[in-house]
Amino acid sequence: MLAGLNSFDTEVQRAAVRICFEHFLRNPQSTVAVKAAFANLNDSALGVFMEEAGNPQFLKRRLGVAGGAVSQDQDYLNRHTAALEIKKPLEYPLVVDTVMAAVLSSDANISAAALDTLRKVPGVEQRPDFRAAMDQLKNSTNPRLKLISTSVLEGKNLTDALRDVQPGSVLDFRYFVTRVEPILAKPGGDGKACVFCHASHVIFKLEPPNAEGIFSDQDSEQNYKYAMRVVNIAEPDKSLILVKPTRPSDSAGNVGDYLATHNGGQRWHGNESSDQYRTILEWVRGARLQASNGQK
Repeated sequence: MLAGLNSFDTEVQRAAVRICFEHFLRNPQSTVAVKAAFANLNDSALGVFMEEAGNPQFLKRRLGVAGGAVSQDQDYLNRHTAALEIKKPLEYPLVVDTVMAAVLSSDANISAAALDTLRKVPGVEQRPDFRAAMDQLKNSTNPRLKLISTSVLEGKNLTDALRDVQPGSVLDFRYFVTRVEPILAKPGGDGKACVFCHASHVIFKLEPPNAEGIFSDQDSEQNYKYAMRVVNIAEPDKSLILVKPTRPSDSAGNVGDYLATHNGGQRWHGNESSDQYRTILEWVRGARLQASNGQK
């Protein structure tokens, strides 16, 4: 099973990570083997590892929400997590140590994901290894990582340091044009593309491409400007540009909750595990085109 952590299939990786978190972390007999496996995760597996560690929703689903009282069962779980003794992955030192090591990855996208995950670890700023990592990251060529590490070294906690970063100062325009804009222009299963449905949107207004599918420089600049309105630098996974496309249409959700529905419905197969979601998430975390070459 541990071999599945480095599978070429991300869904196999995800399944393997979840099994480790749910069954192996609390088993002393498997500690040595799991520690060795975690230390040898490839970049793809590390990404999945941190996604699941930071947002372990699968733990609730495993607890048997069933029958005709699904909403009642889920409400109970949400309110009685402590009573049911659900231990989250980031409560295990081995998981935190694995994420900590990823902070100094040669891939800036992995480093950014690690910082976003570590903000959920109480008192992480006091750890000597974290301080040492921040001291190295202050020289990063990734502007978001540089700003965050500098703020932490000046005395701010990690959450505040993440919150202080302004979108326009770190979000790479070239990355947006090359990788994000094409996602917004690609038709979904319903044959519609975000750029057309959002042509008159109040918050996230998008300029569509021309008849040849090409965006003018001015259109891309406008789309980038409006994208600044729907990103959350402090908590990237809560960015509207990521949350809304993973939500069902009004007819299948709670219309009273703005974040619970999306007029266009779910746009990407797999939602949070889709390539589209990950690409945009990396951009919000400060990814730049050269990051794919291992530069930071």
